[in-house]
Amino acid sequence: HLSSHLPPSLSPQGSGLENEDWGKEKKKSSGLKSNFSSSLSDLEKVRVPDLSSPHSPEPPSLMKSLGSDIIRTSDLLEMIHEGVPNSLRGFIWQMSSGSSFIFDSHHHSGDRYSLSPLPPSTFPTTPSPSPSPSHSPLPSPSPSTPLLPTPSPSPSPSPSRSSSCLSYFDYLNDNKDKHSASTEDIDRDLHRTLPAHPFFQSQRGLDSLRRVLVAYSWKNPDVGYCQSLNVIVALLLCYLTEEQTFWLVSCICEEILPDRYTPSMIGTMVDQQAFQTVVETELPDVVYHLDEIGVPLPLITLPWFMCMFIGYLPWECVLRTLDHF
Repeated sequence: HLSSHLPPSLSPQGSGLENEDWGKEKKKSSGLKSNFSSSLSDLEKVRVPDLSSPHSPEPPSLMKSLGSDIIRTSDLLEMIHEGVPNSLRGFIWQMSSGSSFIFDSHHHSGDRYSLSPLPPSTFPTTPSPSPSPSHSPLPSPSPSTPLLPTPSPSPSPSPSRSSSCLSYFDYLNDNKDKHSASTEDIDRDLHRTLPAHPFFQSQRGLDSLRRVLVAYSWKNPDVGYCQSLNVIVALLLCYLTEEQTFWLVSCICEEILPDRYTPSMIGTMVDQQAFQTVVETELPDVVYHLDEIGVPLPLITLPWFMCMFIGYLPWECVLRTLDHF
């Protein structure tokens, strides 16, 4: 039984995770297709953050006692497939991706989950938006735009210390007030990122998003900034702190999908070719129709993969996709 393998904080008798939570998710998953919401309200409930701190939301108390000792058993994987309680999503994503271990090795304070707020003046803030036409949260490609988005030229890393020992805050502080092509592109994309979500309608939310994207552009000069990372970071910030989001994005771009966001974008092209083959085999009528009207399949599907389906599936389905990812 799973409870025999888990620490007390995750056992059915503990205060952190109750069996009924997983049971409720299992019941939900059985009727998932018929229970999609038609609005953004469910995602908005995920996080109405404490805007006084760039590190909110506070991680669940469960994580303080559990640490990185969770055991990956077949029972646990089955429970994840049946449905992850929303309150544990960020925690499960960190543990299953391995980003929690990277976080541990780079977090310099004594308590890994004791995150003291930084003064607002510590980091550069987002420039005020100039009047411009409204943007959709996820721009769709059109025949007039390149099929593959071009990543921004990457900034040069700071030579002061070895990057292997730098923390999230080191990347911010070492490169404070510096500008690059990546930071310019980030600023252009901020206000079109989940614009219907209350957190990203606030200056605090936009600054939080900007800090993570800018820090990562300095950490990984091979990527710098690529469109769609803003959407991924925004969703992760609904469940994780800035620092946790930074290391999870690092894990996604460097370990899980290492070639998707680089200038060559070889991983993206491989994904598109593989998907094209599947569609040709399983849905030949769709391929025939697209050929008839002269629309390449990747023109439609490329942003699905780049954004990890965020904005292209109902939110419940997006979250379940990330649970399984």
